[in-house]
Amino acid sequence: MFLLGYGEAVKFETGFDDPEEFFTKLLDQPAARDVAEHADWGARWPFSLRTVLFGCRIEVLAGKGLSSLLLGETVLAFVESFLATSGMGKGQLSARAELCVEVVARDGAGQPFEHELVEDDAGEIKIVVAHPKGPVRVVDETYVKGMVELLAQVLGQLWMRFRKEDLEALFAEERAQDRASLTAQLPVVYGGMLGRGAKVEAKDWMALGTESMALRRSVPWRPAVDASPVGADDGADETRRDKPASGVDAGRHRDMKVLSVLNLPLWDTAHWTGLAYPFARGPDDVPEIRFLFKNIEAGRKIFRGWLRRFSAVDRDDTIGLTLVTGVDREHPDWYRLAVGCRDADALKSGARLLGFFLRIQEMCPRDGRNLGQFLERYRRLGRYRIAPMEYQESDGVERTPHPRISIEKRLLKIVPAWKISPDDFLRTALPGVTDPVVPSGEEDPPFHRPSTGGPVRFDDAS
Repeated sequence: MFLLGYGEAVKFETGFDDPEEFFTKLLDQPAARDVAEHADWGARWPFSLRTVLFGCRIEVLAGKGLSSLLLGETVLAFVESFLATSGMGKGQLSARAELCVEVVARDGAGQPFEHELVEDDAGEIKIVVAHPKGPVRVVDETYVKGMVELLAQVLGQLWMRFRKEDLEALFAEERAQDRASLTAQLPVVYGGMLGRGAKVEAKDWMALGTESMALRRSVPWRPAVDASPVGADDGADETRRDKPASGVDAGRHRDMKVLSVLNLPLWDTAHWTGLAYPFARGPDDVPEIRFLFKNIEAGRKIFRGWLRRFSAVDRDDTIGLTLVTGVDREHPDWYRLAVGCRDADALKSGARLLGFFLRIQEMCPRDGRNLGQFLERYRRLGRYRIAPMEYQESDGVERTPHPRISIEKRLLKIVPAWKISPDDFLRTALPGVTDPVVPSGEEDPPFHRPSTGGPVRFDDAS
């Protein structure tokens, strides 16, 4: 009512002398950061429930019906409560940016529920939790056992290594299993509170014949304070950032962020081996970089996933490609190509703890002719394409081109290795590089400067 412009009615209903001051103060507290950025009024299914764990944005999509919604909330609460303090203050991060869990009612599903990993044609894996139609049975041991097994599956999909001592602390010292088992009973609690006639969808409330209230405000209400929601890139909590902390206070899951366009297990399967530059038939042919994969089917899945996310033209250049030249003084034509998110996203993330992942390919050509021809056309035309190709062990020649799977890009960042300092995001692209090409007369190359202790954690997935 207040947001619609019925301030006087709110004042009458609540007794607040100044509703605007009350709601402003309500937002000016730490708990306000837990409020969702956008309200979900149950106007459509599936219901989206979201959280962040170790920087990975987890979304639970609950299918239509109260049972699916309650089970979806329980799954999220169970995982959150178990991992609430795991690795906090120790810099642990997921290697995955997003994970989807679907909860659906299905004929023939086993009690109380069953779960499986489902992979699409782009190699993206989601967890599907299926339960029988009707109420979920939560009173037997199979329910808690199913929750624990589902937790293990979620942990496996976070693509991270858990230290043995952290897991032992979770069970022995922090008793994570106890708090998680309490959240497992949420369907019982909610069922008792809401009953069978629970109003889940907006239309359930509309059917009561409640009064419809028109929008009175001509402009949206803006509070006098800035309350950043949980989904925002808010890391701007400078008062907390400047204070030393330890244990649980050393960080919150939502203060972490993972930036990645890489499906790391799929890249492992694909075996990225090299690069190729197809010969141009005409002066206006768009130049191409072809990624050579030993497992071409996995390579095509990588590109299908990119096509689905960014379309055939990556207009925002979200897929970050950086060409690092001069990586070896004795072989000046050697270079590396780093693939990941564009580093501008990392600089703007605002996260207190950031995971920035790359895949790196070093090329050791006899001369710089092929790369030089590609760069000449790229600089002249201002665009290029990337595409997968199959690498043949026999002679390294492409056998099965797949022209339908290609992505056009505009930005190709080209950086000499000597300009990359120890605190640069791109330093993770230079493991093993010790003696880059340095121009004559350059007395203080950034590459050889000491680290100043950058604010961002570097995670190299090369």
